[in-house]
Amino acid sequence: MPRHNYKHSEEAKRRMSEAHRKRLPIASVRFWKKVKKGLGKACWEWIGDKYPDGYGRFWYKGDNWRVNRVVWELYNGSIPEGMQVLHRCDNPLCVRLTHLFLGTYRDNIDDMVAKGRSIKGEKSCQAKLTEAQAIEVLQWFPGCGVRLKYLMYKFGVSGSCVELIRSGRNWKHLYHLHSKFHQ
Repeated sequence: MPRHNYKHSEEAKRRMSEAHRKRLPIASVRFWKKVKKGLGKACWEWIGDKYPDGYGRFWYKGDNWRVNRVVWELYNGSIPEGMQVLHRCDNPLCVRLTHLFLGTYRDNIDDMVAKGRSIKGEKSCQAKLTEAQAIEVLQWFPGCGVRLKYLMYKFGVSGSCVELIRSGRNWKHLYHLHSKFHQ
């Protein structure tokens, strides 16, 4: 995944508007009063207000902002359009600059999947089966004598649900079992 290095530079400081630079000391003082700094390379955690999804919230520039975006703007200037402030540490309350980097929405998704944080299986709100039931569907394959209609009736799902599991498009993390059952 690309890592973008936007350091504290004169160019970034110049990009900040005059009004923003005047507000910077006040916002910065208010901001840092709500941060608990960890020792060494540990996270610096936001202890102020939070959004329901667990990210920190801070009143900045006349609106509520996520704290990772605030700290980035305070020290690096504006966040380029289409970019997000991502966490290397996967801690939504962390505001330590060395734990943050800029990336696209796609970078964020790729990072989540690579670190195994994506929702899959039964934890998905769209899951119609349990993991055990999905494994059972994988055990039955076309031509083995078990009809698709039987599996649909047994599990109370559509034929496309069964076929998506058997083809590996749904419950992908279990599909490796398919070859184990059909050797």
